[in-house]
Amino acid sequence: MNLDAYRNQVQSIADDRSGGAIYNGSLDHAAIVVEALFSNAKQNVMILTGNLNTRVYGRNDVILQAELFLVNDASNRMRIILEEDKPENRELHPLLKRLSSYRGLSLKYAPPDLQDSYKFHFIAADNDCYRFERDKTESSAIAAFGDAERTPILTDFFEKTWDQCRPLPTH
Repeated sequence: MNLDAYRNQVQSIADDRSGGAIYNGSLDHAAIVVEALFSNAKQNVMILTGNLNTRVYGRNDVILQAELFLVNDASNRMRIILEEDKPENRELHPLLKRLSSYRGLSLKYAPPDLQDSYKFHFIAADNDCYRFERDKTESSAIAAFGDAERTPILTDFFEKTWDQCRPLPTH
């Protein structure tokens, strides 16, 4: 499937928000899904990631939608747990550079012993949308929009993990 067709399919599932799921197996697909998650999020975005791969999170369309999410409502929150703690990477990352001044952005670092307790990465939005990588060493994932049954499992995990992580500066 070409990228335009994939984007249209993701947007259709996101607009419908009835729990529809879609497989994504490449970084291009991941960027399309993440962009849709940001553009459809209404209050909360939670990201558990290695280092915010710039081939996904560094794309202009993704950054724009993330910024619009934070700008649209001052109470919107984006929390990110990173598995890599390199200040120079945070300072240079295009998404973090662009969002660093927003109150709604918070970053934390998961220490190695905590990282060893799980094998996955994900982004979740509003307790009913997500992109889930079962194996954090792979880019393949499943994404769903409007799945109020499975997303709370991810957001509960995120909350428990967040409490065990060390805060990082956003700027």
